[in-house]
Amino acid sequence: MLFSISPQNELIPVLAPRPDLMRITDLPLQTPHPLDTNFCYSKNLQATLEGKKLLFEEISISLEEIQEHYLKGYCAYHPGIRRNSNKLICARCGNKRQELFASYQCARCKRACAYCRNCVMMGRISECSPLISWTGPATVITPCTLEWQGSLSPGQQHASSKIVEAVERNSEILVWAV
Repeated sequence: MLFSISPQNELIPVLAPRPDLMRITDLPLQTPHPLDTNFCYSKNLQATLEGKKLLFEEISISLEEIQEHYLKGYCAYHPGIRRNSNKLICARCGNKRQELFASYQCARCKRACAYCRNCVMMGRISECSPLISWTGPATVITPCTLEWQGSLSPGQQHASSKIVEAVERNSEILVWAV
């Protein structure tokens, strides 16, 4: 996905490549739009995005609806791959190891585009891939007690143990699962 910038300094996503468009990585960091509290936002989009940064391809909502929410302050676009002093950083998995980045001739932006090989199994994230997040109000959660009567598979048990270890060590862990 490529972007143009409106006279009001708003990002306008465009799916078809054109020479005058820019990748999200090449744009200056954007300040979020102020929240329009009179806007009737999509609860579906809120549930899809809240607490996450997703690729457009991972969202089953139209680009037009996402853009409308962006303009009203309820969504934000973030670079999937950032450059810091000419070093690449993956915004999804946090990878900073330069040997885990590669470049390819991208069909979307028609340029040499770096991507993260560290998390490619979750879908390729590259310099022209925006991550989309929810910036609107949080969902109000009613506290309740959940009890589950079941058992974990060996793979689930392994993942669960690693998560508990990470929480106890106050460290980070990336889990991509159903």
